[in-house]
Amino acid sequence: MKPELNVSTADFVNPQLSLDKVIASTTLFGKEKTVVIIHDGERYVLRITKLKKLILTK
Repeated sequence: MKPELNVSTADFVNPQLSLDKVIASTTLFGKEKTVVIIHDGERYVLRITKLKKLILTK
């Protein structure tokens, strides 16, 4: 079993903690299994698989 990433509210409030932006997948997906991302005018679909992996397709 893989360890879970422990993210606190402070990680979201204080951008000085990291140069990378951290967004929990639950924030992106909510109860859905797919989200559409528009990047540079192109449509991408990010989805959660049955094995809880993330797949990004164009």
